[in-house]
Amino acid sequence: MRFARRAEGIKAARAVFKMAREDTRTTYQLYVAAALMEYYSSKVECTVIYSTVMYVTKFLLTSLEEL
Repeated sequence: MRFARRAEGIKAARAVFKMAREDTRTTYQLYVAAALMEYYSSKVECTVIYSTVMYVTKFLLTSLEEL
């Protein structure tokens, strides 16, 4: 994602993020990296990604507590 942003721009990096989100092995680090990337390029979009990270984290924690 970082290489795509440097080489081709923010739109290419967002496309990489979209593809990576669909992977089942994706962890929270991807969302944090994308949010930081958005923060440094356009400070508006990062809040949406951070809220998604918080939602996923809460979901995972509740799932683990139920086990």
